[in-house]
Amino acid sequence: ISVSSSEIGELYLVHSSVASPTVADILNADLSKFNSLSATSTSTVQLSTAGLIDGTYKLYAVDEAGNLSPPSSNLSPPYNNSITIDGTAPVLTSLSATPSSGSFKAGDVINFVLTFDSPITYSGTMSMTLSNGVVLSSSTTSTTTITVPYTISSGQDATALTVSSIYTASPVQDIAVNALSGSISPTTNTIGNINIDTQAPTITLSTSGTISPTQTISFTSSETGTAYFATSNTYTNTAQLIASSGVYSATINAVGANTISATAITPNTNVYLYVTDQSGNTSVLSNTSIVVDSNSPTATLSTTGTINDATEVSVQSTELGTAYLVNTSTLSVTSLTDITTAPDSKWNSVPISTINTSTSLSTSGLISGTYQVYAVDNVGNLSIASTSSVTIDTEEPYVTSVTAGTSSATLTAGQTASITVNFSEPVTFSNGATLTLQLNVGRSLTFTSTNVGVLSATATYTVQDGDYTTDLDNAAVEYLVGGDLKDAAGNDFISSNLTGTRLAVNSNIVVDASKPVPVLISEGSFNPSQSVSLTVDKTSTTVYLVLDDNTYSSVSSITALSD
Repeated sequence: ISVSSSEIGELYLVHSSVASPTVADILNADLSKFNSLSATSTSTVQLSTAGLIDGTYKLYAVDEAGNLSPPSSNLSPPYNNSITIDGTAPVLTSLSATPSSGSFKAGDVINFVLTFDSPITYSGTMSMTLSNGVVLSSSTTSTTTITVPYTISSGQDATALTVSSIYTASPVQDIAVNALSGSISPTTNTIGNINIDTQAPTITLSTSGTISPTQTISFTSSETGTAYFATSNTYTNTAQLIASSGVYSATINAVGANTISATAITPNTNVYLYVTDQSGNTSVLSNTSIVVDSNSPTATLSTTGTINDATEVSVQSTELGTAYLVNTSTLSVTSLTDITTAPDSKWNSVPISTINTSTSLSTSGLISGTYQVYAVDNVGNLSIASTSSVTIDTEEPYVTSVTAGTSSATLTAGQTASITVNFSEPVTFSNGATLTLQLNVGRSLTFTSTNVGVLSATATYTVQDGDYTTDLDNAAVEYLVGGDLKDAAGNDFISSNLTGTRLAVNSNIVVDASKPVPVLISEGSFNPSQSVSLTVDKTSTTVYLVLDDNTYSSVSSITALSD
């Protein structure tokens, strides 16, 4: 090093561990801690550092009289106060990576950072061999670090990637030009769990076609990662999938078969499956697409009014599937199960094979009630009930009662009574229909009506000679029907139903148009004080015992006789 003194004498380069020394302290110090040089002039001379240990050194001067100068550190600039002697090659203190851990794919960059214990200079090329066989040979240098970048290429897969070796042919030099070269190893290694996967996962979308939002989507993947359900089939990388709206993602935790609910998938459009693995490799487009159908069909019931269970109704649906005719007067429907678990007598169904086309649906076996149509499409979406309804009436009409225009009367020949038959529901007489009622006087009444949907029909009974009864009534025999007597639903009148209230219950009509027939039982001769026995075929009858010398045709002709 270049040194000088203001006087002739000795110059001493002394290690800082020899603090505030005297000349004796310097001379008694370890020889590795000081070097000296005789100064024969005040000119600059060269003092060797050979043999000195690393450290900070200051310069002292001793003149010929033995006076010791202050250390060089007491001098004012521009003079150097001290120097540092470094005879140790730089040390690679640590090897790290940025990012330090994770899963990576082709195209990703990992920077390996070599950190040294002191500032360095380096103009060569660092060679780094990785555990997957890749050899890196480019680098950049900063103050205390050398960075070796690694851009991953396809096929360079690795699990728990490590650095196998580091080699430099060019020396790594510190400020003191101490050099490090050849194979080098770090004091510490902070590289984490780095996994490289350059292979895109393979996938199969097992579910296809049109499904319901309540169904489960099945698919397989060769790797764990993230499943993306997208409405576009043009994506090629994860960034595009993440940035796009309408893409639903779900974590895949298992290799092989996986399922996911269709509830959150964008409905009513084609949806495709992509899978991105943990390293970010994106699969090719799924082999097929699905459509999550969230649209419920619209059901239409064209048949209205009142019908019986032998009539077919006309139904339509806006989607293929099944139409259900449901008794909504007794069933509350919020799901298909509400229909299919109900008694069979409350619903019938028919497949819909053509949309918006009339389809016949049988009412056979259904009970009476109000019915509406529901439609279910092929994926299970249930419509609301049809706006129109139809009434099914399976009850056959019958006579509920027979009444008279008067509640009490005694009728004789030629007199009349208005008799009415009352029905259980409105009926219509068509095609010349008549209803015949048998009376207990041996007569019959014929009823008919030209009106549609009548609850009763009336006929007039005219008393004929010989008619007699103490209480006019309808006979307990079947009604006779001619033509078509039906209710609004087309159910035929039941002629054999005799449960209705009879005429005699609703009225007290006596018919008396027949002559009494007395029969004398006693025979022989009797004195005036004796009685004779006889019978008569009517009650409340006055019998006259008359001398048999004439024929009488009136009561007055008898009562005119002498006693």
